[in-house]
Amino acid sequence: MSEKPSHSDHDRSTTSSNPFSTRYTRPGAIPFHFAPGPKEKQLFDRLWDMGLWGQIIGPHGSGKSTLLHMLAGNASAAGIRMVPFDLHDQQRKMPRGWRNLVWESFEVGRGTMLAVDGYEQLSALAQWQLKRTCRQRRWGLLVTSHRDVHLPHLYRTLTHIDLAHQLVRFVLPKDETRIGVERVAETFRRHEGNLRNVFSDLYDQYETLR
Repeated sequence: MSEKPSHSDHDRSTTSSNPFSTRYTRPGAIPFHFAPGPKEKQLFDRLWDMGLWGQIIGPHGSGKSTLLHMLAGNASAAGIRMVPFDLHDQQRKMPRGWRNLVWESFEVGRGTMLAVDGYEQLSALAQWQLKRTCRQRRWGLLVTSHRDVHLPHLYRTLTHIDLAHQLVRFVLPKDETRIGVERVAETFRRHEGNLRNVFSDLYDQYETLR
């Protein structure tokens, strides 16, 4: 989600705290909400069966990064060291020295899996080089993308208005009435289901209403 002005740490129910601040809505702060189908444990078991190689596909702001963050906990519990890389728009190559970063976090007795958020930003050559290195080193590779990138399919994320309402209720204080269902629905429609943009917009609206 878009970065917003930082606030001092305190409970979100206080009047000086905006519940749509990124520290409340970033991946890991809000739990991933699964659609009907496999849940967290079943999804990691599927990833394990696929040799720790997989892709999470979905549109902008649909929870791909949140799901990736959640699966990192399952990987750690299974003795797998997940090394994250967050790629930005037009980042055509992996970060300089990325192989060294992986080796520096090596732990005896633990497997290794790279988690690449925004994998489709890489050029075709960079994708090929990354996959070749992971195969040679026997590292797992879990990626997020907005389109199919020819890795084993793990999960497709989607958004819908009911999910938007659930997430808003999760971050809002129980006694907050200024952000109602109609406002959320209108914001969701305006951003065509992109929940990251929805929360960013609601941040600004909340500031205006205070």
